[in-house]
Amino acid sequence: MKNYLKEDKKAKSKSFFLKKQNTVFNSKFMSFLEHNYLKYKKDIRICLHKGSSDKHHDMIILQQKKNFYLPHKHLRKGETYHIIK
Repeated sequence: MKNYLKEDKKAKSKSFFLKKQNTVFNSKFMSFLEHNYLKYKKDIRICLHKGSSDKHHDMIILQQKKNFYLPHKHLRKGETYHIIK
């Protein structure tokens, strides 16, 4: 996956950006998320937007089912959630 993803070392949780914006998210990326979630036992995401300064954040996140995530809002940015499974 190193050919397709670049880790965001500044992110609060384990995060990766796509190296090429026209990349299709497929089962290989899902397997990557699942494998790394099991390895680190922490939330992990693949960002579909170009960078953290983008006005809209589009990402695929693997989150822990047992956790409660407080509702939140962004005053200057939008975000999209994709529920895959």
